[in-house]
Amino acid sequence: LIESLGMFAQVLMHKIVDIEPVYYEYFAHIGAQFAPTLFLMFALLYNKYKFNVKKLSWIFVIEGIMLIMLWTNDLHGLFFTNYSMDNWLLQKGPLWSIFVAYYYLQLFTGAGILIYATYRKSGFFSVQTLFILMGYMFPIALTALSVTGVLVVPRYFQVVPYMGSVLCISTAIVKLRALDIIPVAQDTIMDT
Repeated sequence: LIESLGMFAQVLMHKIVDIEPVYYEYFAHIGAQFAPTLFLMFALLYNKYKFNVKKLSWIFVIEGIMLIMLWTNDLHGLFFTNYSMDNWLLQKGPLWSIFVAYYYLQLFTGAGILIYATYRKSGFFSVQTLFILMGYMFPIALTALSVTGVLVVPRYFQVVPYMGSVLCISTAIVKLRALDIIPVAQDTIMDT
């Protein structure tokens, strides 16, 4: 959501207010930076993995360092050397590749854990998990195609698939009751 708001603000406001578009990217990137980590944690919790927040706090340190490196990009140019709202004109730096690899590693690991958890719990792939995965993976796939240059679209178009993501995930949670909590006793009786 933060990424979407930042991108729309970038498109609408940079013509009205004389602010460089890269500063909107700095704001929008907050959502992009933390989304994969939160998705991975959601998948772990869905799999009933008990983790200590203190042990996983190092992940947020990495996220914080990446954000600081982006926000100070004017000093070192490691994220991108020339910013453009058009992906085909964006000149990426070496830290961009590290960010993209880390981003997709977390997303695909979370998706794998979610698929495994669903299969382990019910023995088959549930519709709820399918909707959650579609909600996360469809926009990620389109963004990956855009980042690699296979799909040539302006950067602000990348947020459009996320609107469909909200529909898929909200359908899974509200309509299909994906996150309903089953009492421990009922869960134990059904599993045995």
